[in-house]
Amino acid sequence: MASVFDHKDYRVYLNAELKSSKIRGVRTRLADMLGCQLAFVSRVLSGDADLSQEHAITAAEFLNLTDDESDFFLLLHLLSRAGSHKLKSHYQNKINAIQSKRRLISERIQTSAPEIGAEDRAIYYSTWQYSAIHVMALVPYFQTRQTLSEHLKIPLIKLNTYIEFLQRVGLIKISGNSILPGEKRIHLPWDSPFTQSHHVNWRMRAIDSLDRQSTEDVHYSGPLCFSKEDGKIIREKILELLSDVEAIVKPSKEETVSCLLIDLFGV
Repeated sequence: MASVFDHKDYRVYLNAELKSSKIRGVRTRLADMLGCQLAFVSRVLSGDADLSQEHAITAAEFLNLTDDESDFFLLLHLLSRAGSHKLKSHYQNKINAIQSKRRLISERIQTSAPEIGAEDRAIYYSTWQYSAIHVMALVPYFQTRQTLSEHLKIPLIKLNTYIEFLQRVGLIKISGNSILPGEKRIHLPWDSPFTQSHHVNWRMRAIDSLDRQSTEDVHYSGPLCFSKEDGKIIREKILELLSDVEAIVKPSKEETVSCLLIDLFGV
């Protein structure tokens, strides 16, 4: 089921949610919660009537929408009821802005930690080793130079240059012989000039991993054919997956390091 943020009409979304519900007599229950006749709900769903603003917020509650989802649902409702082209354009622009903003992965993954500077980001994204060592510092087993060198097959002399940089910018810290996570973070905006290098670096590593033929790895490449509307649903599912993965990873015990690559693009 597509998110409310993928819709342009509150009735279409409401129809889809009610049809997908496994609750017996869901339309009747909605009518009861709205304090109206079932016939009126049917007229709304068929496009012959509109919910009032009070009905709309109650319907959002009935659908168990979050605050952000409810706000968007109400915008769709206001768009539907707008009586002039100027007012419709006003609400449509707000809707378009929210939908565009949600397409940015950075809006799904948020943190309050300070980031490193632009010049240091250029160095960090120049090669995969920086981000690999940075993340591996979370895992106790990899918190020594020797284990990092052996696992990544990087000579100690070269490894030390990566570690010195990461320590200087605050992404890792050194305590005795241990390499530990630092206080700063790094996230690449979608429009950054370093985005291409970062993706290429790790996709080259993904190609290298094919030689391992490990049953622990997952590789999938397959051209797909689907409608434009289903394409929006698939894109939203991928963004939801990233949010879900982030929620799982944050409290997870640091035991292993993997690289997640997801590609969906026009051919």
